[in-house]
Amino acid sequence: MEKTGILHFKGRDKQNIKVKFDQYSLVILDHDLLSSINYEKLNLEIGGANNHLYFFKPIHDKSYSIHIPIDKELNHFLNSSNQDHWKRNLSSFNKAKLLFNSSILFILILLGVLFITLIQSRSYLADRVVKSIPYETEVMLGERLVSVMVPPSKTIRNNKILLELENMLAPLKNQLPKDFSKINFYISTDKELNAFAMPGGNIVINRGLLDKAEKDIEVLGVVAHELAHVTQRHVLRSMIQGAGLFLLIQTVLGDMTGLIAVLGDQGSFLLSQSFSRDMEREADAIGFSYLEKAKIPPNGLILFFEKIIKESEKLLGKELSKMNISFLSTHPDTEERIKEIQNMIDNKNLKLEYKKNFLKKIKQHLKDEK
Repeated sequence: MEKTGILHFKGRDKQNIKVKFDQYSLVILDHDLLSSINYEKLNLEIGGANNHLYFFKPIHDKSYSIHIPIDKELNHFLNSSNQDHWKRNLSSFNKAKLLFNSSILFILILLGVLFITLIQSRSYLADRVVKSIPYETEVMLGERLVSVMVPPSKTIRNNKILLELENMLAPLKNQLPKDFSKINFYISTDKELNAFAMPGGNIVINRGLLDKAEKDIEVLGVVAHELAHVTQRHVLRSMIQGAGLFLLIQTVLGDMTGLIAVLGDQGSFLLSQSFSRDMEREADAIGFSYLEKAKIPPNGLILFFEKIIKESEKLLGKELSKMNISFLSTHPDTEERIKEIQNMIDNKNLKLEYKKNFLKKIKQHLKDEK
């Protein structure tokens, strides 16, 4: 068996050579000073980049060594040879390699488990971060985002409409914790059936919701739900979760500057992140309690959800709409939420009446808006 190798001779000088493995010795085919070396006088080591070379080194001569690339043919020859000192070295190397590979595998598995744990604990980390951010900071962030998300050109600023809306929502605002008593309401010109909360106690109500609602309690039910998002700081928590795991960990460790910068610069995008199912359920339950305390029938939120279903069916078709609401949305199933709210009403045997009609006046004024 012939192999091409490199003879290291006299320090760092190199010379390409050919070698031949016969029964008892390593034969140097093209070198003037060396002809053959008995196997018993050669040590075998493994090294080089990525351990891809066999090093054959004379036991009593440190001036040179022969390096030969590892391949299957040479492996088979060495493992089948009767040179015990080679086999011991190969065995030690293989054990070390196995141990090294096992260690690497263990580290990779450990890192994978750690990464998965961090991903799964993102909600917990975000909750910790939110608690470390003063509400005043969230208010400043909200002021910055409101100017981007609902600029004056996209809001209805009719004082008569805003006054009627404030009067309608006042009983709900009175139920909020003291720290959240300052709430700003905006009416967007958007005709989509929706309302949403923003950081720092800002709630946007689309004109589409006011146009399509038939009763005050529908608007009140939706706003109660959004107020719960505000008081539980769900908006900020959702934005922080969307900002990335690294920023979360960095903030938990005490450096908040990077996170605040990202929330300010990418706030519009982060606001588009959906709330988790748990957040939505929590907002339903807390919003329900605000309505109950304000003596407002909580079934208004049910009426709103039923409108969402009808609107979705109208746009997408009944079957596709059901699939979209139940499976594609990150929110809890709409029909499931209706049942949960109805169960809360039944369990408390609530029979509240609401006789006011601010919405009628709001609609009249809206007709004057373009």
